Amino acid sequence: MKEAGEDPRAALAKWANKSDEWLRYIARQVIATTRELPATDIEHAYNLFRQEKLIDKRKLDVEPELAVTTGQDEAEEPLAISKLSEVRGVNALVPGAVIEPHAGLTILFGENGTGKTGYARVFKALANSRTADTILGDISAHEDLSKSAVIDYTLGSEAHQVTWGGEQGLSPFTRMSIFDSPAVNVHLDSDLEYVYVPAVLSLFNYVSHAIRAVQNKLDQDIASLKTAIPGLLARFPRESNVYPQIETLSAATDLEALRKLATFGDEPRTQLEHLVQAVAALEANTVAAQLPVLQRLSAVLREAETAAKFLSVFDATAYNDNLDKLAAFRGDQIQLREQLFIAASLPAAPDNTWSAFIASGEATSSTCRAKACTTKTAACTVVNPLPLRR
Repeated sequence: MKEAGEDPRAALAKWANKSDEWLRYIARQVIATTRELPATDIEHAYNLFRQEKLIDKRKLDVEPELAVTTGQDEAEEPLAISKLSEVRGVNALVPGAVIEPHAGLTILFGENGTGKTGYARVFKALANSRTADTILGDISAHEDLSKSAVIDYTLGSEAHQVTWGGEQGLSPFTRMSIFDSPAVNVHLDSDLEYVYVPAVLSLFNYVSHAIRAVQNKLDQDIASLKTAIPGLLARFPRESNVYPQIETLSAATDLEALRKLATFGDEPRTQLEHLVQAVAALEANTVAAQLPVLQRLSAVLREAETAAKFLSVFDATAYNDNLDKLAAFRGDQIQLREQLFIAASLPAAPDNTWSAFIASGEATSSTCRAKACTTKTAACTVVNPLPLRR
């Protein structure tokens, strides 16, 4: 309940601090923006509701309590603006101009373009009027100036000064009511079914709309869960052995016998994937196509087994020793051949081509010893051919 003379924002903050976190979030956003919450804020409030009620895992930060910045004393004290100065970034207002409103009545008059609308827009932004216009800077200015102004005012008997930075709604000026010709069309036009509600009291409507939006999202999720989750019997194929057991499930069902029909394993998902692949292979009749692949795989495995057996008895140390001996013998052979060439005073050094020629001649000689060589004119048998010398 709102106490007499209590600021509506303070009443809303007190209510929110006694409520759930998601309600505090809604109240905080509404008080800060004085507008209906957009879809993104509604979604955040709904996620906070689900996490606060342990439906989802908690990921969002804890929503702190709202600070009550206004109270009954401030609401009861009279407010009067004494001066508006140092206005910058508002339409084409000339910097340095000063307006000193009278305590009774102040009239702004002048020709078009003298700044009447610009000053009126500043006051409407301070009061957070529902007909507040968007404030633009001077398009002819060489630099983009941020919106600002200095306001001198009295609250009760005390004088204050505050700097306005372009925001919509600045306490305590939100207590003002701006009533201009656009407001007449909004609130008093007889052709429209509008009821005038002060801007500060509209905060309660905005909070109520946000709560209903969260409730609608919850109802939608509940409805989708009811339609998405099938019954227990629908999860089992009718042709399965366990289907009759599930269909006749009751208090008299033997649970131990039912447990014996279940399959437990460390990796049920992996087993399920293997079974699905096996069923798909059988349904597609791919056994004949897989048989050659398996035969090739079997041959590869047999060769691998033979290689593995050979490697298991392979003596790497003896093999390396033999390689070293072979390299030493080849070195001795080359050295001996060079010494023979030097002793025979041959003009050229030995090479592999000459060695191949000698080896070929010796092979031919050996063949002729074993069989007869015949030609068209005569036959000859090489009995003891002389070996070729280097």
